[in-house]
Amino acid sequence: MKNLLIALLIIFYPTFVTAEMTVLTNQTTFFVSPNGSDSNNGLTENTSWKDLQFAYNQIQNNYDLRGQTVILQLAEGIYNSSLQATGLLRGQLSPGNFIIRGNIVYPENVVIKPSGTFPSFTAAFGAMFHLEGVKMDHSNTSQDMIIVGQYSTISIAFVEFGENRNPYNHITVAFLANLIVTGDYKISGSGQTHLDVANQSTVYYNTNGIADLIKVTIVNSPSFFAGFFYIASTASVNAQAINWLGFVLGPQYVIEGNSILDIGGTLAENFPGTVLGVLRTNGQLLNNPGNFVMPAASELFISASPIIIKPGEKTTITWRANNITPNPSCWINQNVGNGGYFTDAPDLDTTFRSGITSRGQKVSEPLYQSTTYILRCLDIFGANVASAPITVVVQ
Repeated sequence: MKNLLIALLIIFYPTFVTAEMTVLTNQTTFFVSPNGSDSNNGLTENTSWKDLQFAYNQIQNNYDLRGQTVILQLAEGIYNSSLQATGLLRGQLSPGNFIIRGNIVYPENVVIKPSGTFPSFTAAFGAMFHLEGVKMDHSNTSQDMIIVGQYSTISIAFVEFGENRNPYNHITVAFLANLIVTGDYKISGSGQTHLDVANQSTVYYNTNGIADLIKVTIVNSPSFFAGFFYIASTASVNAQAINWLGFVLGPQYVIEGNSILDIGGTLAENFPGTVLGVLRTNGQLLNNPGNFVMPAASELFISASPIIIKPGEKTTITWRANNITPNPSCWINQNVGNGGYFTDAPDLDTTFRSGITSRGQKVSEPLYQSTTYILRCLDIFGANVASAPITVVVQ
């Protein structure tokens, strides 16, 4: 399918900064809130930025990651701005080095609702980031929700795709770009397509062919008149063994121009759509596991908000662990001063599900000294894997 809107990406060029940058030496969280101000420094919840694009520009222009992770933490509320990333951040090594995070337990509480002709999120010219915990609502804009273009990569998990105006897509991936799905998500609104992939681009649902690792919940019987998936121009989509829960109106897929859709582990008749999919001009549908397989890596994330507090105050710990093992053993290691103690994940309201070891948020007890939190799990081989430590500073 020809998507002229992808051409919008070419107007956003990387900015080259000559001013001296701040070099990061550990994981750093910046804060954005609908009630924030762009005159703030973004370093605490009380000094949150307001505009998503302003926040991204500040990080891009002023910080050198040096391989460290930056989290852009979005407070609950409605955002009328959008974020368009251009090029790698200085010192960025992977999408996981730049995480845009809302509420991974209740994504619908963090709504991205731009207006005019703006997408919610764009990556162009080699940009990379991970997006989680937000709902996109395009009832006020005429544009795709997520656009990945020009050698860029976006990974997503625990997001919701709300209503979109026709003829626009939930996700467009084009011009040698990549989309990686690392966790569950939800579809509640219609569009031209849910996924439009073209120009030698790839989409990978990170299951490694293992059933029930990723669940896609579909509500409200959304309609996709051009096809739930539209794959063209030598593109490939690996959607093996996805647990599709819900009902979609319209064609299942259109695969054309030497493109491939691999749904190994899913019967073709169980793929979303009320009209049988279409193959043309050497399009291929594969349903045998093992094609385009990439290893499903363990992922562990933990953060604290706020990260700097006064004695006796509380913080909110947010965590997520993916692709560890079904029925795993996970816990939070909480180190206080020179001592420490373990807090089992169930005590932190963890939900155990296949593939998603744990995810949730918990308000801490009042803290009177700096405290370090680490999420630990035993993987499928019995080895201990751990997240990078996050320290809440009490001062």
